[in-house]
Amino acid sequence: MLQFVHHVQYYVKNRDEFVAYMDNNFGLKPIQKEDRPDHSKHATYKIGQTEIQVAEPAAGTGGAKFLAEHGPGGGHVAWSIPNARQ
Repeated sequence: MLQFVHHVQYYVKNRDEFVAYMDNNFGLKPIQKEDRPDHSKHATYKIGQTEIQVAEPAAGTGGAKFLAEHGPGGGHVAWSIPNARQ
């Protein structure tokens, strides 16, 4: 049985512009910002039990290919279920 949406991932062209948009329009600030060694940039928001994960993918990755082909948008949705392994 599905319990709730655990997290949603979005691909964006520019993480910092997305963060500014969320702050200016909704007063939301990320609980975490991360610049990863692979040159991708991430921000995480917590809304209730759900995390919104924003990713500016590094060049040459599958995420960058998705972004180039489809534009900004959902990468995946993860559901919480009972007895899931951590």
